Amino acid sequence: MPHTRTTVQQTSTLAQADRRANERETPPVATTVQLTLHEAEGNRSIIAKLASISYSGLGATCNQPLSPGTKLTYTHPSRDIVITGRVAWCKENEAHGYEHGILNEAFDPA
Repeated sequence: MPHTRTTVQQTSTLAQADRRANERETPPVATTVQLTLHEAEGNRSIIAKLASISYSGLGATCNQPLSPGTKLTYTHPSRDIVITGRVAWCKENEAHGYEHGILNEAFDPA
């Protein structure tokens, strides 16, 4: 059986992926979160279904696409903290509308 060599960079990347998977929480029941979008035209709110949440951000689905870079705020569903973040990515999901990755930027007590 040939020996497979793993570089330090590969090990670091694997460790980061494993750590991210372990810190991510999937809500036990359908949880919604209100996202307040801060756009050039003004603020607007939408309701999104929470797919996963971690210290670094959250995954959410909603019925409309959000542009990457859009600034938003939301209140953490189980803690009294207002979080400021940005949409990191968006992709269409035939069954659930649009999936979004939201990167947290700041935390403030509610």
